[in-house]
Parts: sequence; structure tokens; C-alpha cells
Amino acid sequence: MEKDLEEFLSAFGYECEKADRPFLTYAIQKAEQGICHFCNLTKIPIELKEVMLSRAAGEFLLWKQSMGKLEHMNVSESALKSIQVGDTTTTFAVKEQEENNMDLYIQYLLHNGEEELFAYRRIVW
Repeated sequence: MEKDLEEFLSAFGYECEKADRPFLTYAIQKAEQGICHFCNLTKIPIELKEVMLSRAAGEFLLWKQSMGKLEHMNVSESALKSIQVGDTTTTFAVKEQEENNMDLYIQYLLHNGEEELFAYRRIVW
């Protein structure tokens, strides 16, 4: 599962280092435990693997962001930042928006798949 998470993170520009491995394991375990508690399961079904990867990536990125180690990552690199028409230039993206975009992306990853989890939720009597 760690290999899958590393590939998931590298798909949008974060290359894992050797020092990241212990926290990758922790993020996977935390995501798995959260899903199991929410769904009242003892083991995660294979159909929820992508949800778990997404949530583990969110946990990992939140930790890295809180440590101040995500400066080189920018999820809004491909976003339109400004338009120039003649003498007029309109700028859409500023530094605060770029940081906010990363926060929004991390929150998206942490809560991704909630609708899918309801399909696997079991009632405890």
C-alpha cells in the first residue's frame, strides 16, 4: 500500500524521500482506521482502496504542510493567473489564493469518498 501511496503522491508532484516512509505508514493506518470506524468494519473492502489512498494522501500532505515542507508544491500551477487585453491586465491568482488552494485540496483529499463510505456502512446493534 505504501508503494501505491508514493505513486499517488508523485502523480501530482511530490516525490517521497526515505525520511517520509514512517509517516506514509502512519497516514495509511490512520486512513484505514478512520474508514473502519466510520463503516463499522474490521477490514477495508478492495472497492474502497482509492478512497483510502486519497485520505492517506490528505493526512500525509496535512502533516507536511504543518511542518512547512510543502513550499515547492503548487496545485495551482496550471491555473489561469492573469489576462492581458491591450493595455489592461487582470490578475486572478495571488500568493494567498495559492496557499488557500493547497488547503482546499488537502481538505478534499481528507473527505473524499464519503458518499461511497455510506454504501459500506454497517449498523451496530
